[in-house]
Amino acid sequence: MSTRRREAPPKNSRTNRARRTALPEAILAALLIALIPGAAFAGAGQFPDWFDHAVPPRLDFFRYANGGWLKANPIPPDRSYWGVDTVLEQENQSFIREMLESLLHGEPLPDGSAKRKLGDFYFSGMDERAVDAAGIGPLQPELARIAAMGGSDDLRAEFAHLQLIGVSAPLQLTQMQDFKDSARVIAAAGAIPHQRHAGQ
Repeated sequence: MSTRRREAPPKNSRTNRARRTALPEAILAALLIALIPGAAFAGAGQFPDWFDHAVPPRLDFFRYANGGWLKANPIPPDRSYWGVDTVLEQENQSFIREMLESLLHGEPLPDGSAKRKLGDFYFSGMDERAVDAAGIGPLQPELARIAAMGGSDDLRAEFAHLQLIGVSAPLQLTQMQDFKDSARVIAAAGAIPHQRHAGQ
């Protein structure tokens, strides 16, 4: 009977084997991308016009996959960023504006109806002459509340009041998915982002 003791494999032997297996697979995938011409993928996918087949995928895969879209959608001069999400946001805003403006040209709406409330609210903000004429008058009750504060209790009450009327002070309160349990929606608070004027 042999007395030689078999040495235990190192703890990270499985990790090393996995790395040795993954490396050839990664090299094979890279070779396939390099050897298969971009034209082979022409017409594939939901948005084939986003491709730029003049760019070899092995040299710049991002430009190959998105170059067509980038050429057709240059960044506007008044923007520092432009992407698919920006285009979607613009189209959504246009859709909402057209829907609200259609309330003005349709049949008269009953007082107190949801459509009448939406239309009145929207056009009250679009009436620039009325807004300019009113000045800060509509804000005077809120300014008076702030001026009348006398202590920390009043400050806390004012913070709660401002949140109820849609003013994010002192923090921006919102809701979000719980990172630990995506089935739950939890409250979230964060600092109000500081927005500087373009001329500053």
